[in-house]
Amino acid sequence: MHVCIPYAEDLAESFPGDRVRSRRDFPKLLALIETSAYLHQQRRQTQDHAVIATPDDYLVAKRLFENSYATGPDSRLTELLEAAQQLKDKANFRASDLIEATGWGKSKTYAVLERAEELGCIAETETRGVYSFVRNSVVPPLALPERV
Repeated sequence: MHVCIPYAEDLAESFPGDRVRSRRDFPKLLALIETSAYLHQQRRQTQDHAVIATPDDYLVAKRLFENSYATGPDSRLTELLEAAQQLKDKANFRASDLIEATGWGKSKTYAVLERAEELGCIAETETRGVYSFVRNSVVPPLALPERV
């Protein structure tokens, strides 16, 4: 069965679209709403062979989505920046210092370090492999509407 989300356009207008990640993740939010409606289809109205999603489906999806968003890549960025900020007392630091401070493996550390550099939070110094802390992340938390 197909699922119809009658409030999808309103949700799209109120969805924060100022970040690439949030724009990319909007279809994932819709998929969570569809999943909830599909799982509860016995208690949902249907129209033209489609299950109609309710605001309750949005609330289920919202909780799951916000939890996933909060524990995703940006949470790792926050952890890395906290470690880097503590290391800034040494003036500059290496990736190995971040590996030791976070307890992460090399691959994860370098991936998150690259993201921090893209955002201008950490900068590589003139010495290759040596970094300096610039600022905390400018990525604000995601705030979805409470109701649709």
